[in-house]
Parts: sequence; C-alpha cells; structure tokens
Amino acid sequence: MSNNIHEGIEKLLEEDVFMKIRDVIVMRFGVQQSRVHNALRFDELGAETLDVVEVAMEVEDIFDIRFRSSTAASFKTIGDVVSEVTQLLSAK
Repeated sequence: MSNNIHEGIEKLLEEDVFMKIRDVIVMRFGVQQSRVHNALRFDELGAETLDVVEVAMEVEDIFDIRFRSSTAASFKTIGDVVSEVTQLLSAK
C-alpha cells in the first residue's frame, strides 16, 4: 500500500513540475500551452543550446535546485527536464 501512495505522490509531483516548466516554455518561446508536451524537443521550438541552458537556469530558480552543468546542456526534450527536476526534488 505505501508503495502505491509513494507512486501517487511522485505522479502528482511530476504533473506539478510539468505544469510549471510548461509555463516557462510558453513564456520564453511564445507557444500555446496545448503544444507543450513531454516529447516536445527543444529544437522543434527553434531553441539553441544557450536557450536550453537559460531555461534550465530559470527552472533551477523556480524549484530551488541545481543541475550539474553537463546535465543542463544535454536536455533534448521537455520530458528530460521534467524527469530531472522530479528526481532532484524527490531526493530532497
């Protein structure tokens, strides 16, 4: 039973993380919320490496976390960011 509770809490955390990251993407790239999903690639948004790093820095500030420098530059999809943030928050 406690495993199901843990999974449920993690799912809620992941959904909350996604919504906040989605808002960052909408504001930064001017896309509609409905277009943002976990599989959306940053290159589909016209983002370059610097854009991805800037998004990562903004996400760090929102969630009060820190990515390893190599991690931020390696994000390819929105889901990559969501997964890493969720993992870091779960470890707190």
